[in-house]
Amino acid sequence: MPSIDLTLAVRIKPVNKPTDKVIFKIGNTEISKSAHDVVRDLLGPLFAGNAQVALAAPAATGDAVLPKIGAEWNGGIYAGLSIYNNAPVALVLLPGDEKLDWKAAGVWTEKQGGVLPSRFDHLVLFQNLRGQFKEEAYWSATPYAGDESYAWFQLFFNGHQFTTHKGNQLRARAVRRVKI
Repeated sequence: MPSIDLTLAVRIKPVNKPTDKVIFKIGNTEISKSAHDVVRDLLGPLFAGNAQVALAAPAATGDAVLPKIGAEWNGGIYAGLSIYNNAPVALVLLPGDEKLDWKAAGVWTEKQGGVLPSRFDHLVLFQNLRGQFKEEAYWSATPYAGDESYAWFQLFFNGHQFTTHKGNQLRARAVRRVKI
């Protein structure tokens, strides 16, 4: 069977709701899927069975193997792979949480040695470490594009993401992103 080289261009606009659509165009064919389904389909195989993932590390250290999801690692709990600045990262959930407004939450997470999770990080955390969170709303680092006085949050009892005013008091957890 002959092989075919195919280049696929995908443009994902900022997603405001899990029901927002991502549109893939291949030639004259167009495929539309919900943002939630795209994330699940892309990340699902990575997390199946919590298998260990072998990754190339800097040449000086040889091959690195990430721990199982849920294992203590790098000052916290290994949550799985995420994406930051268009590159894969290992996501580590740091201990502790606080109920704060959005600005104070950002300051608090920095003092913990981490940052507020992105909306994408929250999907990974919900999928893999839901039991590490109270069944409440947790701040995301992502401001709402429609109004800068609002930011996104993740509900850890049902997985939904919504926005609220940055002055409201929600829970905050810190994550650390480790380059892989």
